[in-house]
Amino acid sequence: MERYLSAVGLGPGNPWCMAFVVLRLIKAAHSLSAILPSEMPRTGSTVVFSNWGRNKGWFIRRADLELGRERIQPGDIVFYFFASKNRIAHTGIVVEATSNNDFKTVEGNTSSGLRDVVDRDGQGVYMKQRSLGALGLFGGVVRLP
Repeated sequence: MERYLSAVGLGPGNPWCMAFVVLRLIKAAHSLSAILPSEMPRTGSTVVFSNWGRNKGWFIRRADLELGRERIQPGDIVFYFFASKNRIAHTGIVVEATSNNDFKTVEGNTSSGLRDVVDRDGQGVYMKQRSLGALGLFGGVVRLP
């Protein structure tokens, strides 16, 4: 987890789910000879990254996914809204859309376990099976161009 945190300039002890996503994006872009947006935040903050996606017009709300206006896709960066924190507080990368309402992710700083229980203080990187409801009321995805 230290390598994820150091990729975004953070030290040990910080939450690292967003740092995991940022480093995986950088590595994937390098492997695919793709170019990430130069202004993409290299941050450990889910709030900063999801707000950047909103400001760019790349954030797709859970409601739009549920209404079928958009479909979740592999590569989408998923953001979970926690009502108890009143903010986006966890993230991951969609690896497969298994139906209109279900998808698989890879997430860091989480734990193995129940399908739609979103754990933001775990000990590892895990594949998770999710439904759109797990995104929380104001959750959604950022889809990079």
